[in-house]
Amino acid sequence: MVRSFELSDIEVVEKCHIFSEQSDKLIYHPFYISDIVLPIYGFRIDYGFLIDERLFLMLYRGQFQTDLDELQKSVLAMATSVSKLFQDSIEALHEQDKFRVETIINHDKKINEMEYAVIQKVNKLIAQQQPVASDLRRIIIAMKMANDLERMGDHGVNICKSILRMKHEPPNQVKSNINIMSDLAIKMLNISMASYENEDVRLAKQLKEMDEELDVLHRDNYMRISENIAQNKECSLETMMEFAFISRYIERFADHVTNIGENVFYLVKGERFDLNT
Repeated sequence: MVRSFELSDIEVVEKCHIFSEQSDKLIYHPFYISDIVLPIYGFRIDYGFLIDERLFLMLYRGQFQTDLDELQKSVLAMATSVSKLFQDSIEALHEQDKFRVETIINHDKKINEMEYAVIQKVNKLIAQQQPVASDLRRIIIAMKMANDLERMGDHGVNICKSILRMKHEPPNQVKSNINIMSDLAIKMLNISMASYENEDVRLAKQLKEMDEELDVLHRDNYMRISENIAQNKECSLETMMEFAFISRYIERFADHVTNIGENVFYLVKGERFDLNT
């Protein structure tokens, strides 16, 4: 509970050696405010700090904004790690480098830890700040994005596991489609993070057309893989099935990116916009 003192309570003010020329009211807050308070006023009383009301609100909001900025940076850092894991998994696929796969899979543990750190920050902000309106949207959306990014990292790991089970190269057109799809997926991720960082819904809307292009390539892969299996040529059934799975993993990776774009739209506009139809 917050208790206010009028300047008429001059003995209270004098005992604390503080006087405000900017306000006719001082505010006594019974909780720890910020390390920045002590250098300014240089005192502490038994149950808290006695500070100017407007200065308290300024410090309170400033710290809250700093915490929100740190939360966003955590999500952006997580996206960078996911992008690296995904690109490494695609490179291992091209090179059929099964020795590299274990290192890539272990990197997913770091991404899981980053998601947990974001969730912890979200819980702390909600508990301490009790945000409302746009601030609450910003916090909840950061947690939802972290969840999408964690799942995207899992799809990169799934690609690595498929590499371990492969015995042959796929048909050239399937391989070409996989290359184009993976490049598109990374480009989509970069655009989604730029739209999040800058709160730019125009960038987010670009993801819809890119996702549709990727879906077309994914369907083409399924058609070519089915034909290859039916004709029993070029490579084994097991390998063709693994490439069908890989195509699906990339397609799902891109779907999570569109989720991020939709969350950016909700963050800025407070409305839902479907990017994945």
